[in-house]
Amino acid sequence: MWSAGAASASVVLPTSPRYCTANGGTFAGWLDSSPAIPICGPGPAYGGVGGYVNIPGPFGERGTYYNATPGFQCVELADRYLAVVDGLGAVKANGAQVAENYHAAYPATRLVRDGSRAAVGNAPRTGDVLSFSYSSSFSGDGHVAVVIGASVDRRTGDGTVRIAQENVGSTDYVRTLELSSWRLVDPSEGGGTEYSYPYAEWLVVPAPVSAAVRLAERHGWHPSGAVANPFVARPSIVLASFARRG
Repeated sequence: MWSAGAASASVVLPTSPRYCTANGGTFAGWLDSSPAIPICGPGPAYGGVGGYVNIPGPFGERGTYYNATPGFQCVELADRYLAVVDGLGAVKANGAQVAENYHAAYPATRLVRDGSRAAVGNAPRTGDVLSFSYSSSFSGDGHVAVVIGASVDRRTGDGTVRIAQENVGSTDYVRTLELSSWRLVDPSEGGGTEYSYPYAEWLVVPAPVSAAVRLAERHGWHPSGAVANPFVARPSIVLASFARRG
């Protein structure tokens, strides 16, 4: 996990509202997480700056292609959340591919497709990251958001899922979606999982994965430079390290 102790006086913490203004945006609200991190805006699609925003750690320097997004895109919030809260190194992806690409890089996580059998009994919950797509193959740009709350009837699969997101209109940084028979529905759009996206899937990061990655960082472990993105941790290796260290 990116920690305050690693920062110098000149570094603006990603848990501070100043993180937004320091990167050319404005503070839009809080993502209710532990630690809490700010939602920033506007995104490039809404008049925001397009300069690169660095994703804070872990496992590598800042400012590389894999550790930055152009402006406060939807991907920036998801990457920053997974870095700060779960300790996961940034993974290259458009919004539609965030859940799949992080799952591929961290196979100890789980990937759940909306409307699938696996979704029954496994509704999006606080801390999950939701990818939305126009395509069932989750290709193209798409969108991504972080789940900040959910209230679901475990018998019927009906309820609500609350999300936080960036690069949206000023009234949409936090939205509430419905869950109907274990399927996501956007009540304001009359269909679709959110806005007009018909497909969604979510990344589940189990607590042991986050704990193992954080422990590895504290002990100075770095992933192998042999992989395409040298700053992406592989939980299978991290968990093995965790077991050896006891």
